[in-house]
Amino acid sequence: MPEYQRLTLPSEAFDGATLKALCESSGELGCDEICSGKCQDCFVQEAFDRLSAYEDSGLSPEEVQGLAKAKTEGRLVVLPCKVGSDVYCIDNHGTKRNPKYEIYEYIIDSFTVGETLSFELFGDGIGDIYDIGKTVFLSREEAKKALEGGGE
Repeated sequence: MPEYQRLTLPSEAFDGATLKALCESSGELGCDEICSGKCQDCFVQEAFDRLSAYEDSGLSPEEVQGLAKAKTEGRLVVLPCKVGSDVYCIDNHGTKRNPKYEIYEYIIDSFTVGETLSFELFGDGIGDIYDIGKTVFLSREEAKKALEGGGE
């Protein structure tokens, strides 16, 4: 894939992006001919800002098109964390009559796409992606907050 050079850079004259070539050739004054110096309401400025936001993503046009196609086709999955991430699980290691909920730290070993999207924890089985935010958390603080609310 070819390496793309940025076309925009932050403006020194206002809060927004501007075309690199415009700045280099005219010190950002060339825009006045198009939008009368009201850059915040200018359709050209909106295009600069949107192009700048795209460039900030670091993705190539081909990558963006591939992601858009996968999304349209229902193939795009955004994982809540990456393999190797620490997760914090609330689990009952007591009895039904005497529950003892505690927080246990695990590492995500893998994600599996099947009937549901699941994950495997190093040394402790499999969980459903929908457990994240309920009994599995991405930070100890989130798990403590949920546990204080009365684990389920």
